Amino acid sequence: MTQVTNSGFQTIVNRQPAVGQAGDFYGTNPRTVILSGNSPAGGAGNSGAAALGQLVAPHSVDGFQPDGLVVGNFAWVDLTSGNVSQGYNTNGQLGVLHRDDTAVIVTYLGISTYVQNAGFAITLFSNADIWALFAAGAAVGQKVWADPVTGAPVAGGAAAPTTASFTGAVNHLTNVLTVTAVASGVLGQGAVIAGASVPAGSQILSQVSGTPGGIGTYNVSGTYGADVAAEAMTVAAVATPWKVKSKAGNGETAKISAWG
Repeated sequence: MTQVTNSGFQTIVNRQPAVGQAGDFYGTNPRTVILSGNSPAGGAGNSGAAALGQLVAPHSVDGFQPDGLVVGNFAWVDLTSGNVSQGYNTNGQLGVLHRDDTAVIVTYLGISTYVQNAGFAITLFSNADIWALFAAGAAVGQKVWADPVTGAPVAGGAAAPTTASFTGAVNHLTNVLTVTAVASGVLGQGAVIAGASVPAGSQILSQVSGTPGGIGTYNVSGTYGADVAAEAMTVAAVATPWKVKSKAGNGETAKISAWG
C-alpha cells in the first residue's frame, strides 16, 4: 500500500470544499458493517483482530509493506482469524474502510494522511454509498474492482483489469518467486499471479528481499512440479459488488455504491 501524506506548511485554500474525500459517505441507503465475530486478541505480524472482537488496522506482514490501512480502499477480513489486510484473502470478507478522522499523522511536518495507524480500531462497510479515489479515472456504470495488493479501487468492465505486469521465475523446491523486472503495478501479499507456466491460484504470501513491491524475491503458494523459467506474468484485480455512480478523472474521487 502507499501512504498518501502531504508534508510541509499549507500553501493553498480552496474556494469550494471538495464534494467528498475517499472513504466519505454520500448517500442515505442502508449501510452494513463487517462483524469480527469471536476474534482472538491481536498479536504480532499481520494480526488485525483485537480483544472483544474489534477489528484493528494490521502491522506489516513482512516488513516491506507499510503498517496500517489506506482509508477509502478495500480490505479483507479473514473469516477464521478475524485478521484484516488490504492484500487479497481468499478466505476473506470484503469491505471498504470508512474515513472517520481518527488517524494520527506521524510524518514529520505532515499536514494530512489517508493511513489508519496499525493497532487502531477500524470499521469496514460491506454495503454503503461511499466516495472512492480512482487513480486511472472512472465512468458511470463501470464495475468496481479491487487491487489485490493495495485494495485500491479500479474501474473496469466485465473482465478483471490487470493491476501488475512483471517478469518472474519460480524455484519449485523453495516456492520463491524471483522478480527481475516490473512493467507496471505493485506486487505484494495477496497478489494472485498468472503466467504460461504458473499453476492457477498461485498467490504471493510475503516479500523476502528487494525493492518493496518491485524487483526482488517473494514467497508464493502453489504446487510447482518443476522450476518456472523467467517469463511474463500478470496480476488481476479482484471483483467487488460495487459500481461507479459518478464520473472521475485520473486521480479524482467518484461515488460508488453496493446497492446497484
